[in-house]
Amino acid sequence: MNIAYTGPRPGSILRARPRRRATFPCLFAGALFVALNTFANAAQTTTATPAAPATNANPARNINAAADEPSLPRADAAPATPGTRFEEDVSQWRFVGRLSLRATYDDNITIRPDNELDDMIFAVAPSLAFGIGNFRTAVAPYAAIPHFIARTGEEDLPRRDYAFASYTPEGLFFRDFDDENTVNHDVRFAARQERDLWNAQGEFRFQRVTDVDLDFGRRVRQTYYTAHAIGERSLTGKIRGSLGGHANRSEYAGGNTSTDVRGTTFLDYQIGPKTTLGLGGTAGYLMVDRGADQTYQQPLVQIKYQPTAKISFAGQAGEEFRQYDSDIDDRSRFVFSLSGDYEASDATRFNVAARRETQSSAQYSGENVVATLYQAGVRQRFLQRVYVSLLGGHVRNEYENNVPTAIVSRRDNFNFYKASSSLDVSRRGTVELSYEHRENDSTLPNFEFEQSLVTLAASFLF
Repeated sequence: MNIAYTGPRPGSILRARPRRRATFPCLFAGALFVALNTFANAAQTTTATPAAPATNANPARNINAAADEPSLPRADAAPATPGTRFEEDVSQWRFVGRLSLRATYDDNITIRPDNELDDMIFAVAPSLAFGIGNFRTAVAPYAAIPHFIARTGEEDLPRRDYAFASYTPEGLFFRDFDDENTVNHDVRFAARQERDLWNAQGEFRFQRVTDVDLDFGRRVRQTYYTAHAIGERSLTGKIRGSLGGHANRSEYAGGNTSTDVRGTTFLDYQIGPKTTLGLGGTAGYLMVDRGADQTYQQPLVQIKYQPTAKISFAGQAGEEFRQYDSDIDDRSRFVFSLSGDYEASDATRFNVAARRETQSSAQYSGENVVATLYQAGVRQRFLQRVYVSLLGGHVRNEYENNVPTAIVSRRDNFNFYKASSSLDVSRRGTVELSYEHRENDSTLPNFEFEQSLVTLAASFLF
């Protein structure tokens, strides 16, 4: 229920803008200049080797699988530069670094329906990871649309084994409303092992961020604890089985805390050379501090289809049955998750995604939010190093009570689109200029808003 956004808390005292010296913007520009020169020089001393053909990654096994942010999608994914690979000894423990810089003009930092406030926001996010194996792509995840940061080459490997720990602090600095300056934190521990007949992976993650939340309609401090593990094994030449577990705890300053624990299992059968069909399901327990605890079950069918090396599709669909620790009658609904990718040429790529999931409301006691997302994107490469991307989507949030007395009658329709142009300034770095527009149409007028953002961003791998 979050959107990628930075702005002051509505409850804070927003002063009239004083005239300020441009101290931090100058430091930001200086850091960007130094980084560009450093990586431009590094690009002249590194040697690229051809990458292996791309392989279709395994789709998520659970339509409620947690994202990095249990929220609305951010329109700022990562990488794709074909034909490059980092040369290093992955059998040794080593450090991997990443530096992200961002300057954003936001015309509605408090997502108000009227009397909007605008500001310039600067972000600096250095990342440091220590581990062994092919973990560079896990630190800077591969995603084709929009293009942002150089591709590592590890995403194409037939097998990836790694273990690492990483920490990313993100400093946010507001030009005018500097009482809203803050530091966000992201800590990860992850491991993965792959063999011919089986693979296993797990991760624990701690995130503390101050960000806008669409449920609250304002900026709020949020803390997430996430843990998951999943394993797959080939049972016969055509049958694979998987078993996984996931736990997520969400805490909001001044809001409700919830903990979601679930397990999932699947059996997949290869019905053709390019098609796999699976049956399985998910069972979970949602605990909330204000409202009714809930159990749920999701019998699911899934399909994976890859007719060519450039076309892939994965989808899950089924019925969710949810029971409440209150006098509310049991409910059921259709749930789904799908993703598709089409690489029309070496320079052109399309993707689509959709899903439906149920979360506990962070603001309203005794309320759930049923969120349905539809998203699509396209990316075009020009002159080998210039990328133009378009990304857009729609999210429908419907509130429903989990206790006999309804707290609120609310429905939101959130739309977003982003146009961006990025340039690979080196084999390890990208600079991006983007425009993004967001708007929310709500049955409660106080949650309606329009917002536009212009962003200059840069990201570099070490």
